[in-house]
Amino acid sequence: MVLFVLACVAGCLVRYSAELVAERFARRSRAWGTLAVNIAGSAIVGFTLTHVVHHAQSLVPFCGGLTSFSAAFAGPLQLWSEGSRRAGSALLIATPLVCAGACFFGAGL
Repeated sequence: MVLFVLACVAGCLVRYSAELVAERFARRSRAWGTLAVNIAGSAIVGFTLTHVVHHAQSLVPFCGGLTSFSAAFAGPLQLWSEGSRRAGSALLIATPLVCAGACFFGAGL
């Protein structure tokens, strides 16, 4: 149980750091950092569950903390409310499609 919690915490810290980096360097919403970690987490889950099943107990909780589809849908809403309707709509449509693709990509590695 302790490893599960530590893996989740590590994933959360990586996601938060990626959001801060995206906000600072892209000078945009933190939503782009959330998209990046959702893609990476989806690829890691796809790879792990396909090729490294014996480590899934630690990597899947890490990815659970790393990825956040609630944040993925809050980001487009924030962009929309700030007037970036095109970017918000693109992010809303792209997130599930790109993450599904990343999961299949990870599984195919």
